[in-house]
Amino acid sequence: MLKSLSSKGTEKSINDIFVSNINTSNEYDEIVLGTSGTEHVALLDHLGNVIWEITKNNMKSVFAGNLSSDQGLEIVAGDDKGNVLIWNFTGSLIKNVSLENTSIYSLDVADLNSSSPFDEIVIGGYDTDSNVGIIAVLDKNGNIL
Repeated sequence: MLKSLSSKGTEKSINDIFVSNINTSNEYDEIVLGTSGTEHVALLDHLGNVIWEITKNNMKSVFAGNLSSDQGLEIVAGDDKGNVLIWNFTGSLIKNVSLENTSIYSLDVADLNSSSPFDEIVIGGYDTDSNVGIIAVLDKNGNIL
């Protein structure tokens, strides 16, 4: 399968991709995209059809994990302005956390704290004030641990 991600003459450059069973009631995995150009976060089905697509900042990294007791996985995206956005599998925004003076280049969602039943968000980025690389760990509510 090879699909074009252009729409209405606007090109999209894919910055990051993550594949998992986001909607756990389905038998197949979905594809999460973070794009630049037209700057979207998108959830595609296993055939590459768009389930939902949201216009946001320049999405550098996307991932998904279990951040709540709700059905399905939550989708996490980070942009070059320091925003960490969290959506549920239907595309409803749950949280928008801003990390000041930060450009996010990579993120992951994993169980780092065995005392919590939910995953944490690990962010790799760049502090735009001090010109150094950073790593941050956030809980499911976007609080820095």
